[in-house]
Amino acid sequence: MKTHLLRLIFLIIYFVFFNFNFVFSQKTNFSDWKEIEKHQRFVINQIEKKEYYLNEYKINSNRFALHQPTYFQYFERYFYTFDRRENPPKTLLKAIISRKERNKTNFYKEYILDNDGNLIYYFEQEQPETSSQPLLKLKIYFFENKVIKSFKNDKELNTLDDKKLKEILNNYENLKIKFKN
Repeated sequence: MKTHLLRLIFLIIYFVFFNFNFVFSQKTNFSDWKEIEKHQRFVINQIEKKEYYLNEYKINSNRFALHQPTYFQYFERYFYTFDRRENPPKTLLKAIISRKERNKTNFYKEYILDNDGNLIYYFEQEQPETSSQPLLKLKIYFFENKVIKSFKNDKELNTLDDKKLKEILNNYENLKIKFKN
């Protein structure tokens, strides 16, 4: 009897905490780039703890022809959860991470979303296998589809190349469509 009561209390506490955490995260003001950075760390922490569902798309997952000049490996990972307060539950895409390995260089891209599916954070890194320093490290913070802060190789940018921004937003939209299908 005590065991059942303890389980019930644990479940009640868990669901109250989960719902409070979900509602709290929805009310975050993402107009401040530091709040976006906190949210990004929270999402990555949830990913590391395997708290989200995962869909994955891979090319060359067994790393065939690793030592050939034409070798490459590519994957996309879509991390999501559900808003169970809606009926049927609404899918909430939280992050998209892609990685490509080609010509002994790793290309990494990370898209973090708010609970409405809007892009709020973008990170890109180009890292040669033979160097501890990345060739490129780009961070962009968005609010209402506008860039509010950006950094390239840890230095703040005053402006961002329009062509690069369009490429990022188009890639993001294509990945979102791919996830929905």
